[in-house]
Amino acid sequence: MSQQANGPGYAGVGPTGLLGESPSNLGNISTYTIGFRYNPFMTSRAGLAWHNEYNWLHQDGTGPANPFTGIPTNLNTSELLMGLDFDF
Repeated sequence: MSQQANGPGYAGVGPTGLLGESPSNLGNISTYTIGFRYNPFMTSRAGLAWHNEYNWLHQDGTGPANPFTGIPTNLNTSELLMGLDFDF
């Protein structure tokens, strides 16, 4: 992303709060999701499904600044979803 604001070649204070260019991985997101659905019964008149999903997210350089160095930290978060679907 050579044309990104405050990217390589920027001489002022960037979004990290430090003098100089922004890191090339600033704001990059990695996310991983796994899920499954179980149908205990399914007939022509009724059905039930149990849904489960887990997600892990990592984002570079967008967290609060380290109090000692002033460099922004990375964000890590995870989510768990469980649900039931009824059909009749």
